Amino acid sequence: MKAKPYQISALAPRLQKEFRAALIFGTDVTGVQEAARQIIKIILPNAGPFSIVSLSSADLKENPDRVLEEANTPDLMGDRHIIWLKETTAQYADIMSDFIQNCQTDAFLLMTADNLTKSAALRAESETSPEILVIACYPPEITDLKHLIQNFIHENGFNLTPEAIDYLIQNTNNNTLILKNELNKNEFTKQLFKKSF
Repeated sequence: MKAKPYQISALAPRLQKEFRAALIFGTDVTGVQEAARQIIKIILPNAGPFSIVSLSSADLKENPDRVLEEANTPDLMGDRHIIWLKETTAQYADIMSDFIQNCQTDAFLLMTADNLTKSAALRAESETSPEILVIACYPPEITDLKHLIQNFIHENGFNLTPEAIDYLIQNTNNNTLILKNELNKNEFTKQLFKKSF
């Protein structure tokens, strides 16, 4: 299933119960990492030291079956665990497919990558699977930033005028990470609300 980065929060219930894996990719490297951290926090709000297993392409060269082995190894504390495969490339479609078909635990596979073409098997197959969440991260458009702000103010019970939203976007240089940081700063938020009423 395809989704936008700003939709991750709304998909939290499905991430916790329905989705078994996520593929995050795109030219916005910061956005990819931020989306990955957001998904991890949703799935493992109280992650233990052994709850996340990070793997690289070098790890898979040494052992191509490493992802499934880690997935089928129960967490030491009995909690759900995440296998985070970084530096993913288009050739890893078989790894995703193998995980979905053969994982015997409730482990979650998180794959992050640079840009993947529409024809890349990993992307194409993941986008059509109801068990895999696919997030593409590119430099944000104004509409994406407005969605991000609207989701934030809705979740926190705020009300902002369209002018205040435009002011916020302009003063964070259309940068998603800066925008999120500023939304969480009390002083900035107070100033913003003063401009809203």
